[in-house]
Amino acid sequence: MSKADVARTVCLMANLLKERLSPEGMTLFQANRAVGWQDVFHLHVHLVPRSSDDKLVRPWRSVPDGRNRLEDVYALLR
Repeated sequence: MSKADVARTVCLMANLLKERLSPEGMTLFQANRAVGWQDVFHLHVHLVPRSSDDKLVRPWRSVPDGRNRLEDVYALLR
């Protein structure tokens, strides 16, 4: 399966979930390596239909100085 096939399948499944479940939102993520929360070691994408009362919690939070850190990382990647 190519990357384009994966992208098409993700879109197809997200649309199906939206159509059939009518969620308020959708969280989509893909994890790499154990430290990145990957627990099944092949490529897969998580599509999580969301509602305002689903009790899922974001595992990170925005920080006021985050912009400076992003600029530091950007400088390293240029």
